[in-house]
Amino acid sequence: MINQKDLLVISIFTFITVIFWVVSGVYHAIVTSQITEVQEELITPLNPKLNAEAIENIRSRSNL
Repeated sequence: MINQKDLLVISIFTFITVIFWVVSGVYHAIVTSQITEVQEELITPLNPKLNAEAIENIRSRSNL
């Protein structure tokens, strides 16, 4: 039969193991995380300026 002291020791070791597992997982994710060239290209900011000439060309088109 497991008494309370044994249960406490098992709980403490389980808690320490879970904390270590989470910390090592986060550390691994931070160290190995790299941005690829495609991702770098996708996160570049967009140009907010509108091309007025292109808008006028679209407006001047006749509906077919």
